[in-house]
Amino acid sequence: MTITGETRSFWTCVLLVSVVKLLMLKSYRSTDFEVHRNWLAITHSLPLEKWYYESTSEWTLDYPPLFAYFEWILSYGALVFDPKMLDVQNLNYASPMTILYQKLTVIVTDVILAYGVLECSKVMSLIIPKTGTNPKSNYATELFGLIFINGGLFMVDHIHFQYNGFLFGILMLSIARISKGKCFQGAFLFASLLSLKHIFLYIAPAIGIYLLRTCCITTDRRGVPRAINFGPLFAFGGLLGAWLQLLLDHFISTFPKFCNGCFRLNVDFLMPTGHLISGLAITLWISYLDMVSRNEPLVS
Repeated sequence: MTITGETRSFWTCVLLVSVVKLLMLKSYRSTDFEVHRNWLAITHSLPLEKWYYESTSEWTLDYPPLFAYFEWILSYGALVFDPKMLDVQNLNYASPMTILYQKLTVIVTDVILAYGVLECSKVMSLIIPKTGTNPKSNYATELFGLIFINGGLFMVDHIHFQYNGFLFGILMLSIARISKGKCFQGAFLFASLLSLKHIFLYIAPAIGIYLLRTCCITTDRRGVPRAINFGPLFAFGGLLGAWLQLLLDHFISTFPKFCNGCFRLNVDFLMPTGHLISGLAITLWISYLDMVSRNEPLVS
């Protein structure tokens, strides 16, 4: 089978699985459904500088700014289905059209997961030799079975209701680009992933070390470093580095407020590692959004 034929078959399978996911539209949904509906309402109905302060619902916006912008984009599609879902005061609103729209967004964004799986399979076919009893097996089929139709991911995203699929798709695209030697693209994609969901931070040391060793350090035949190119690492920190100065500034200025319990933001559930770290993170994001909305320079 040619590469074109394999690709066509792959996307046909993606379409068939998507049809199966449509059968889950009326299935169980968790409180995360209301969480994301509320985030749609917040990002659409309120000015940018109030996104992280809104607390009408207990499900306050606690994801990084890029995910907030993702919800903001989705909110415009919600207008077509049911504008009432975008009312911040409409708590626990779940009309049939609201359910349809929100679950469709998960199915559609899974295209990014499928694309990530396909790109990783192409890289694997180039760097991993075929061995075993079936040397003609293709990695697209194997990764499709392991990831795209993964039962756990299916239940969490399409029944419980989350957007993990497209996030893992970005992760796989990042890995594929880095494996191809396209370090700038891979680093930028991973930095974008961290700006979508902070939980992927635990992978950052491995990605950073690999970028440093493979893409930044040039060695001779004996393995002795000859030159260092920090470009990929700059790309890796491109979306995050703009906040480093703000992090230090707000640590100094807001630490007493944390100690006295005067800082009002809901930070208890942002990160499981500690309230202080989560508070600093969300303070940082709010400050960044404030400066962007007022067109102020990030670094003075």
